[in-house]
Amino acid sequence: DPDIAGHFRDSEKKEKTVPEWGGNKLFVISDNDGSLDMDPVEVVSTDSLDSNNVYILDSETGCYAWIGAESSVDERKNAMTYACNYLNKTEYHGKQFPSSVKEKKMLHSTLLGRLNYEF
Repeated sequence: DPDIAGHFRDSEKKEKTVPEWGGNKLFVISDNDGSLDMDPVEVVSTDSLDSNNVYILDSETGCYAWIGAESSVDERKNAMTYACNYLNKTEYHGKQFPSSVKEKKMLHSTLLGRLNYEF
């Protein structure tokens, strides 16, 4: 009975610990000042969304990139990279891969419900 797990040094099953959820977080990805940056948004609300930027919402149910209709090519192109890098640096890095939602389709997506319900 070949047990491949026995060939690895740390083959014992480890119990996963899920950190307590600290609340929704919203970040803006913007190049308005000439450099592309991701900064926290103080008020987590649909009113905080600006069509000229991209936003990352970290909610208890997942991570979402909201693509503003007038956002720049660099902002759109780097949204998922910023979201993935953010998740990898958090203690919630076990979340599913971030989802992307374009502003024009927002009303037809589940993100609108998450923005209104979870904020």
